[in-house]
Amino acid sequence: DAVGLEKMAYYAKELGLATETNIELPEASPSTSDQDAVRSAIGQGTNSFTSANINRYTSTLANDGTVYNLYLVDHISNYAGDVIYQTEPVVDHQANVSQSSFDTVREGMVAMAESTQQLVEFMANGISVAGKTGTAQEINNRQPHALFTGYTNVEDPEATITVVIPFGGGSHMAIDTFVHLAEAYYAIVS
Repeated sequence: DAVGLEKMAYYAKELGLATETNIELPEASPSTSDQDAVRSAIGQGTNSFTSANINRYTSTLANDGTVYNLYLVDHISNYAGDVIYQTEPVVDHQANVSQSSFDTVREGMVAMAESTQQLVEFMANGISVAGKTGTAQEINNRQPHALFTGYTNVEDPEATITVVIPFGGGSHMAIDTFVHLAEAYYAIVS
């Protein structure tokens, strides 16, 4: 267990999942599980990540290991529409992970998207998607949290979107929300 937990903690930090995102708001400190390496490897255990942490991690996977700091404000315009402030992307670090690992994970994320009806229908608009579903059980007598994280335009990643619905049941609800957000981003009327 100790070796497995140590490896997971290393890669979670390396890939930007278990580090603060440097977003412009106060944020919770993420943490990886400290018990049961096998169960923790599939998302159980005591992992504690925010949607922002997961989104940063997904962006890192999409960008072959480039870990960016997150930001909320893209730009500020004055009353006349002139941009008076523009946020520039900041690279935190480059993850020390092999390209073949990124290729394998991306292949799995694309296969997942291509086997999900809601995403297939969205991709009919000519925009590819790669993604990962998830559910996390917190309380035995309530539905699990629903999760979907993914990115669009797989060959030249453009938008990373992570949806977490507390006690939302199956991940299909999170996928529906992802699709609605992606449609809004691309101004697609459904």
